[in-house]
Amino acid sequence: MNPFNEKQLLLMKRGIAHFEQTPPTLESLLALTQSLEELLDSLQNIHEEWKETFRTEWWELELIVSVMMDEEIDDLTAEDNQAISEALSNIKALIDTQLKS
Repeated sequence: MNPFNEKQLLLMKRGIAHFEQTPPTLESLLALTQSLEELLDSLQNIHEEWKETFRTEWWELELIVSVMMDEEIDDLTAEDNQAISEALSNIKALIDTQLKS
């Protein structure tokens, strides 16, 4: 793994950890989804299959943000929190597989 990609992946993990340590809000979820997307797009020479799997999990987060913004909802539901938790768990596992390769 090249040092640039390693740094980007570690930044992803740090962003997720920060999100998980604070009460989730629309603003914090929006910031996280934007950051993850930017970092994903900056990765170099990553298998497209891995990126697509990552995007599938990321899309779950983006969908929650989009619905909340469209419907002008401020508070996450228990269902939203569960979906976020599952997506982030899967994203962290994906990041770990790249860091170990």
